[in-house]
Amino acid sequence: MKFDCYVKRYNDYVIVIPSGTKIGENEIKLLTNTEQHFINSKDNSEYSQLLDKYTVNISNSKNTESIDIGSHCKEIKSFVSNSTLSIEKKVQIIYDSGIAIMGEFFNNRITDFNKTCINDIIEIYILLLKNDDTTFKTMLNHMSHIDRHDIHSMNVTVLSLALASYLKYTIIHLKDLGLASFLHDIGKKEIVQYIFEKKDPLTKAEYNLVKMHSTYSQLLAVSMGVKDNVLDAILHHHEYLDGTGYPDAKKGQQISGFSQIITVCDMFDAMTSERSFHDKKSVFETLNIMKNEFKDKLNVRYIDDLIKLLAKSFRT
Repeated sequence: MKFDCYVKRYNDYVIVIPSGTKIGENEIKLLTNTEQHFINSKDNSEYSQLLDKYTVNISNSKNTESIDIGSHCKEIKSFVSNSTLSIEKKVQIIYDSGIAIMGEFFNNRITDFNKTCINDIIEIYILLLKNDDTTFKTMLNHMSHIDRHDIHSMNVTVLSLALASYLKYTIIHLKDLGLASFLHDIGKKEIVQYIFEKKDPLTKAEYNLVKMHSTYSQLLAVSMGVKDNVLDAILHHHEYLDGTGYPDAKKGQQISGFSQIITVCDMFDAMTSERSFHDKKSVFETLNIMKNEFKDKLNVRYIDDLIKLLAKSFRT
């Protein structure tokens, strides 16, 4: 690296890769797991030479750019009646459109969601789950596991709806669960980003700030006019059955089924994705930890059902 590479912290810039560093696996992982990087203007010539010399291919890089959300919404609508599209293409359109909408929100390019478009994404995915047994497997193969809020939000939606569909939830309930899953972490936008990129353990103050995200998510969802059962699931997706969760330390049956499903899927995706403070775990290792170390906190029935769903999907 012939120049210093910076990331933004609050209103300042911090060097994350200093000039002279030999780029290796750890540096590439760091660059992949942070959304924006900066250089000093005096280093622009060196930077341009670097771009000319190398072709950079980062998975889902298009989702960090400004995207015409309207075109994604039209594309979602248009493929409903298109029988010539493959399941792979349909899944790609659903998944990438969801990430595009959420990415625009987290990157401050939009301040409000196109609720009709979100509902279309959720409804069409539900219909595919109901009508094509290969939908979930195809979606799993397409999903990204980069540490980004937009990707995580879509992944939890994908997992929650597949699990609830497997459990024979009604279409109405699936739509509500899908919306709760999609919006469950939007409150993270209100929290300084450096906390989510920090490699060292969080301080107590930092952790308390992170715990506010579910409340912020609910408040933002209230402004969208979503239903009470959706608001409840958003607010309580970090509650544990033993009462050690937040924000209200609810126990057992005080926690809705929607919240319990999102909690299981949220943890599963977090553990199987790259995070600043840990490497991603395998599916087997993740499910083993969830079943044994979190057996008093999570609904084991939903973990078992997720295992059955994953096994069924990869048998088809």
